Amino acid sequence: MGVLNVGLEAWLEDAKKAIWKTPNEIKNIYRNASIVANNRVVFNLKGNDYRLMAAISYMESRGLTRADLVM
Repeated sequence: MGVLNVGLEAWLEDAKKAIWKTPNEIKNIYRNASIVANNRVVFNLKGNDYRLMAAISYMESRGLTRADLVM
């Protein structure tokens, strides 16, 4: 899982700094991200080998409220 850790750590650093106000702002940065129901976004990690589903709180301008890694 070493390569995954690098991708996950890079994504986490981006998410910590992010102030996403709309799903389009996420899509502008992560073109392969999928916007799904209930303010959730699926991010592809390591060339789509792994997916990270994150709950985004747009109203509070918080980049990350919860994330689950799907393997």
